[in-house]
Amino acid sequence: MVGLNMDLNNIPDDLIEIRRVFVSENITKKMQLSSNYIRTRYDKLDKLEEAMRFCSFDLLDAARSDGTNLFKLAFFPWSEAAEDFDIALNLIISSYYKNSYDSLRRALELVVVASFYTLDNADSKKAREWVTSKKSTPNFRRIVEKIVKIYPYNLCEDKCNLSEFLFELYYYLSDYIHVKGINASHRKFVSSMHNFCGISIYGFSEESCSQSLNIYLETVGAVALLCALCNPILLIGFDLERKFGLNPPASGLFELHQSERLWFLFPDRFKEFMEQLRKTDPSIQSVQEYIEQLPDMTDEEFKNQCDDFVSMFSVNSTQNNDGESSKNR
Repeated sequence: MVGLNMDLNNIPDDLIEIRRVFVSENITKKMQLSSNYIRTRYDKLDKLEEAMRFCSFDLLDAARSDGTNLFKLAFFPWSEAAEDFDIALNLIISSYYKNSYDSLRRALELVVVASFYTLDNADSKKAREWVTSKKSTPNFRRIVEKIVKIYPYNLCEDKCNLSEFLFELYYYLSDYIHVKGINASHRKFVSSMHNFCGISIYGFSEESCSQSLNIYLETVGAVALLCALCNPILLIGFDLERKFGLNPPASGLFELHQSERLWFLFPDRFKEFMEQLRKTDPSIQSVQEYIEQLPDMTDEEFKNQCDDFVSMFSVNSTQNNDGESSKNR
């Protein structure tokens, strides 16, 4: 049995302690097997690493940072989606494959809801009520059907059938979440299943690990696509440090390498359309012209920013130390 490395003649009497010991032994071994497989034999490792970077570093930067949308949503949907992607990976590496699908569907839902509420005609009051947990999350199908009637989603719908793509992925994940029969059960994912003292232990499965990582990549690709449709300026990257130094916009613009990563993650069927959008979208052209006409930051201005940053850090550090000293008196 994977991970069973305990003295069966000295099993704790406490049920919680038995579970802690048994599960921790098992999960450590499974994570080692998962890591070895992913690093040495998973055929999409390069794309997986880029997807992980996108979720960890780029997703929060994708949010539109104009005043209206910051008031509506702040950064909540994107930051929460990033958390769900992180949890999904942790579950996959721990061999809890089926459970990861729940986190993946939530990430997809969150970004679809964000796309809906950032539409120009979306009700700010309803968006705030949702963010503050006073209003339920809108129905996935209904908001997708509304989104694909609005530019530029409507063009993507006409050329690539965006709604069909989103529904297919969403309902695929839902079939496992809602257990569509035995083929969507835990047993379908695992190479072995054992029960000890009422504790179920699943074995590592190379096939299920690969399948779950592939769905992770597909979901990240869908989210990357939605982020770009919501904020088309992400399709081109900028040398933000050259223009803004240490104080770039809070979000809404990508560095060159972030934009390249976005394109790499797009599902293939949408890349031709997105290239056309990049060439023709008027908002891209206007923002690009605005950024390019800004003067480059001088060495002196950058040095002043660094000095201000060090000064601010020193003040905060002093205040924190003073606060800790007061508590200890």
